[in-house]
Order: sequence, then structure tokens, then C-alpha cells
Amino acid sequence: MIYCFNLEQWIARNLEMRFNDITIEKQLSIKKICENLKRNKEGPLRIILSSFEIPNYTYLGGMFDGIYYLLSSDKVDKVIFFSVYSVYKPKYGNAYSESDPLEPQNTIGSLSLMIENFLQYMSKVFKNTTFYVLRLFNVYGPFQDTEYVIPGIMNSILRSSVMYIGDKKKVRDFIYIDDLIKLIERIFEIKAKNNYNVYNVGSGVPISINDLIKKIEKLINKSPQIIFDPTKIRSEYDYDYVVADISRIKEEIGWKPSVNLDEGLKLTCNWLMGRGSNV
Repeated sequence: MIYCFNLEQWIARNLEMRFNDITIEKQLSIKKICENLKRNKEGPLRIILSSFEIPNYTYLGGMFDGIYYLLSSDKVDKVIFFSVYSVYKPKYGNAYSESDPLEPQNTIGSLSLMIENFLQYMSKVFKNTTFYVLRLFNVYGPFQDTEYVIPGIMNSILRSSVMYIGDKKKVRDFIYIDDLIKLIERIFEIKAKNNYNVYNVGSGVPISINDLIKKIEKLINKSPQIIFDPTKIRSEYDYDYVVADISRIKEEIGWKPSVNLDEGLKLTCNWLMGRGSNV
């Protein structure tokens, strides 16, 4: 059985489409955990946890107690945590490796690092459980809201002759949602050498926002007027250069992305257009 907590809705919907024995909880509740544990009398438990939908720092204490309770049941064989690239100290021009300095620049990075540290400690206490920290770069795909980069650009081009954008020179690393799900499936299958593992999850391929816009314009066959909007530049979130070094996950897990950006953009655009170009 798979328990998922604090996932973004669009990611949860994609997981529900792939896994049958899955329970999605918006937030981790001790009461619900107890009920689920009583119902689940056979088979290992898998936890997928994210920092994306954690409301505040106060919530962390109760969440940590809930995770500890789950682990104490001796039924959990694997924990997967969706962390974020913003745990890293910003740098420019080089891909981030898992050994790079950690210095969060925003709230979600700070929350993620706190959870990483907690899980690292839990791995020393519960040695029969394997922990995977996946530092996600820019995941995209069907069901994602238009507040995110790729569906936001697509929606703007499809619906308007004008598009407002911040810094087009920012460089990002995009990975399609299906590749993340395939990674989860792979993790469920393997037996790791260590019980605490940290991996970057991205494509390893850099692309500027400007070049991304050009790709989407070509795909949709429409070129809107682009207007610079300084309100879309948020210094605490907008790292200048965000690209993953994925050599560790390739070597240790044998995983690499199979959907390139052009294919992923086409799949996402087809889904978005099927929704009337408005998520």
C-alpha cells in the first residue's frame, strides 16, 4: 500500500492514474494513519511525502510525530520524499550535484531541508526502512496549474496575443511527470545499498526561458507580443541557473529520463488544449 501526504494536487492525480493501491491525504493525520494501519494487515507500506503543500512551520511538528508513528509500526519499507532544488545555495553556470552546499533561499527550500534532516535522523533509528530524498527540479505535465512555467506560457500563447514575462534569461531544467512516476516505480523495485539516499531528479539539460518560449511558439504556431513584467521576478524564488547533475541517480538506480522536452511539451500542450486551454 502507498500512502501519499502533502502532494500537490496535479502530482497526486497523475499518481492515482498509475498506482492502484494508493491513498492520497492532503495532510498527514495521526487518526487517519491509525485507521489505515488497522485496515492494512499484509504487504509493505510505502510513503510518498512532499513539502509542496505544507501550510506552515508549525505543522512540521505534528507531521514528524505522524511519520515517527508510521515508522514505529515496523510496516514501512520505503519512504520517498519530494524535496526541491531550492535547498541548494545558488550558483551560476554549473549543474547542481548532491554534494553542493545547502543554503535555502525561500520558505519551501527551508521546509524541505528541515524534512531532509529529520528523515536522515530517522534512517539511523529505523534501519529496516529505506529513505529516498528526491530533489526535484522543474517537473511538468498534465493537470499542472497555469501558475507554473510551462502550462502558464502555453495558456498565455493559446488565449492571448500578448504575454507578460519576467526574466527570459533564467535557465531551467525540465522533467516530464511520467519520468518521475517511472522513477518511483523503479525505487519500489530495487534494494538500495544504503538506507538513506539523496538524488537530484531532472533532465540534466539546460534551457533558457527565452528558448522555451520559442519552442512553445513553434509547437502552437503562434507568436504573441512579449511584454516585460518586473512583478513576475521574485528574487527569493528565481534562481538564475537551475540544472541538475543526475549522474548519481543514473549510476546507483539505473534511471534516466526517457521523455525529451519536445515530446513532453507536445503531450502537455495536447492535454491543455483538450481542457479548453484553461486549466
